[in-house]
Amino acid sequence: MEEQSTVHSAISDWLSRQHNSGKRATALIAAQLGSKAWGYPTESSDTDVTFLYVRGASSYLSLSSMPQQTPQMRIGKVELVGWDLKKFLALLVTGNPTAQEILLADHFALPFGYLLQQHKIDDVYELAKNSYDPSKAFMAYRGTAFKINRDRSEVKLERRAEAKRILTILRYLCACIHIYHYAAFPPLPIQDVISAKPLAGSQVEDTILSLIHAYTTGDGTLRDSLLANASRAIDSLAELVDVYKPRMEVRALTEEQSADNFDSADRILRSFIL
Repeated sequence: MEEQSTVHSAISDWLSRQHNSGKRATALIAAQLGSKAWGYPTESSDTDVTFLYVRGASSYLSLSSMPQQTPQMRIGKVELVGWDLKKFLALLVTGNPTAQEILLADHFALPFGYLLQQHKIDDVYELAKNSYDPSKAFMAYRGTAFKINRDRSEVKLERRAEAKRILTILRYLCACIHIYHYAAFPPLPIQDVISAKPLAGSQVEDTILSLIHAYTTGDGTLRDSLLANASRAIDSLAELVDVYKPRMEVRALTEEQSADNFDSADRILRSFIL
């Protein structure tokens, strides 16, 4: 598969540059995010990849801090960014939903690195399960959805770009509703979220599926009336999310559980670098 080869080549080139500059690194996971993960890719969609890497022990012991994220890299239609494992674990234990998404996403095969030491990767997944706090995920998704929606009144986009922006807002709001009703972390494709109650069979589900079809196929049905219906869906979902918000403001994890998760993250990081 061409994109698999491109991802492998890009990460290998970056690792080689690190090695040649004396900053050894090893790739761990390469996750596909973006519209291909969210369920509304088009023929022109990029392949968005976030990969995790770990450096040698000396990099974490030095007084001079190393960057914990790579610059954005683009090769053809593949866009990549790398996160240091230390950054990823810190985000994971503080409830950042993107860190959870990286683990849930489809992963590109990497024929190198610690993937051979599966028990270490399993420890990361166990930490993700123990660190998951529905209230934090709910608030993060709500905050992002509301911010993007506010920006709609300030920055006007052409029709297809606006459709993608609307789908992004709807995905975050539907994720909030899923978290409220199931407490579980939501699936990545929006179709999987809206196929579950209470959205299954609703007008909101029909509107989202119609918008996805029109946006991804480009069949000429992406009309102003459909965008208007989708905007009304945003308004109704935002109202519902605000009804749920007071009930979601109580943290699910105790301070003791959070402290245990930080200790586990430290142990996992040491297991990879020592």
